[in-house]
Amino acid sequence: MAVKPLNAREKNFAKALAEGTGSIQAARLFMRWKCEPGSSQYQKAKDLARQPRIIAEVERIREAEHQVAQATTIVTNSNKLDLTNLRQFAYDRLCIMRDDVDVPAKSRYMAIQALERLNDPSKDINLIYRWIDLMWRFYTGHCPACHKDFPLWKVKNDRLVKFRADNGIEVDETVENESQRRLDLIKTAEKRRHPHPGQVRALIAPERHIVGVGPARAGKSFTLAMFCLMYLLIPGVEVWILARVYDDAAPEFDYLEGFLKTLLNPVTKHMVTVAIDKQSGEASITTRWGSCIKIKSGKAKGSITGRELEFAGVAEPAWVEAALYEELRARMSSRLGRIVALGTPKGFGGFIHRMVKQAGRGPDGKIRNPEDRQIVRGFTWSQSLLFFNYDATENPAYVRSEIEAARSELTKEEFASEFEGLMMAAEGARFPCITQKALINVSREIYNKCVYVMGVDQGPKNFGGCLVAYDGHSVYTSWEFFDNSDLTPRANLIDLNYKIGPVIFNMGGNADNWQLTIFDADPPVQGILDELEQENKKWKTEQTYRPKNVKEFTNWREETMEWINNMAQKGRFFFDAKECDMLHDQVREALIQPKDNSREGSVGTSKGWIVKDLWRGDHVMDAWLMACYCIMTGQLSLSVAGIQRGNPFEEEQRHQDYMRITAEKNELNGNAEEKDVWKKVYGYDKPGAGNIIEFGQPGWYSDEG
Repeated sequence: MAVKPLNAREKNFAKALAEGTGSIQAARLFMRWKCEPGSSQYQKAKDLARQPRIIAEVERIREAEHQVAQATTIVTNSNKLDLTNLRQFAYDRLCIMRDDVDVPAKSRYMAIQALERLNDPSKDINLIYRWIDLMWRFYTGHCPACHKDFPLWKVKNDRLVKFRADNGIEVDETVENESQRRLDLIKTAEKRRHPHPGQVRALIAPERHIVGVGPARAGKSFTLAMFCLMYLLIPGVEVWILARVYDDAAPEFDYLEGFLKTLLNPVTKHMVTVAIDKQSGEASITTRWGSCIKIKSGKAKGSITGRELEFAGVAEPAWVEAALYEELRARMSSRLGRIVALGTPKGFGGFIHRMVKQAGRGPDGKIRNPEDRQIVRGFTWSQSLLFFNYDATENPAYVRSEIEAARSELTKEEFASEFEGLMMAAEGARFPCITQKALINVSREIYNKCVYVMGVDQGPKNFGGCLVAYDGHSVYTSWEFFDNSDLTPRANLIDLNYKIGPVIFNMGGNADNWQLTIFDADPPVQGILDELEQENKKWKTEQTYRPKNVKEFTNWREETMEWINNMAQKGRFFFDAKECDMLHDQVREALIQPKDNSREGSVGTSKGWIVKDLWRGDHVMDAWLMACYCIMTGQLSLSVAGIQRGNPFEEEQRHQDYMRITAEKNELNGNAEEKDVWKKVYGYDKPGAGNIIEFGQPGWYSDEG
């Protein structure tokens, strides 16, 4: 049944109601009713106000007034007109005019024509199809039936074909390979320079997370900006560039602006909105297809929350706090986002170190090597990571002569970091003399000549242990143990007591040469050892306990660490690569604990190091240091094991001869065969020669993989 249209009086009556006038007063003004209390007109006015057609008219009038108020706010309260909101407002007003039966027919017809022009992309500065054209050339769709991805150009789009024909756009849509389509997008966005091999390695990587370390001028900022562009073109996503401060991400932001101007020229300003706060440096880019990119500062930690991210790039990651990794990683969970960190390492620390070295643990607690976390090595996409080293010389703009010039001006660590992109011990390292060369494959012949001491840092929640071998000349960190399960210290002690003998035997050593065990002093362990002895489970070696500092003049930790550095400097301190690679990393990455002169306390209240292992802390390192203390103080009996300790004066003379001959040969011909010099001076092969475990090899993979 058709609704009876409102006459002029009823429209005025409804308008009065919309403006807040009561039904009785409105009827007296516009219906010309007296409406005396108790009369039929009084009741009739109330009934008229309740009629659906009157109620609908009241709501329509109020909505129209709201639209006018909204437009007034946009125009009067904005310093810069928001064209997108004005366009939406005009569209909504035209819809109201089109549907209002009381609007004259000519006005309604003109509103319909205006709506058609607004809805026609070809008349709206060709905006929508400029973006669709890019998507159809370079991106993929997903089939919900077979769950396979396919190039979007395989989907027929008649309106896109017409748009290209009208605008003279010729496209070769025959590229099947996804990696090639990524590179074609970059070539379209950047006409002057193209990705060099090091950048291509990252751009076409199938892995979820990517870490690229390299020297300055290797093109890392350019690569990160290219990643941001690829994700920003996806509709409805949010992309972040995380940096220590906003200015650190300025190069990436500038590159990205240039890419968009090239891709969307001449309508870029209608497609994207760039906002930069000159005071704080905060910047963002918002697109017409619902995506945005924001620069996030590591100093403003409160802003790094509550978002779902498709992609996050980390600019200058060595300077970004390591603790922010967990915050950023949590933002990736709902959309399975990616993290790409490209930068120059600054020693051991920062976001880049946290991402590479303290992630990807297996069920056994071992850290998976970054180069093993690739898809071609059998890793799942959700956990995969590509780690690679940039080669700055691959950048066509790089000046090669600068390498040798810088080598003569910088320290070894500075040069390795800034010009080789390697993680090296920075100033403030606790054990600067322990280098990558200390990680070797120790032979069975060496272990057969050693005596052993076991260090134990017992605890109810974290139980650490370390077995150290000594042959009278060199020290070999041989085996490490860590448990953070619900097992009690007693259970772990029973396990260790029976396990160490077979461990030594399997390494090639003599289990009878396990001579000593040193325990931590807190919590006390003597009671447990007495109980085990009563149960015929006596501990297999002599026991001693962590020493205490004597008065205020000696510190056993400082003395032991100084001794370790001295031994390492002489090439007499090693770590077994098969068992102690994780401890080797911890030791190299430990930093000196800064002294707090504002606080007074007894000597030894601080351990003197900073260890940033979030999983097992410094418990294994404590056990290792105690075992080294026993060797330093001569608590092992070498004669019982058939090992002759060398004369210390003769050993020092040999060391001085070795250093002198090596330096002379390097100065004369630049190539001293260290292993030959060693054998000539000491009379035997240099330990670990030819067996050094290298770190930082590029995580390259086969394209066919």
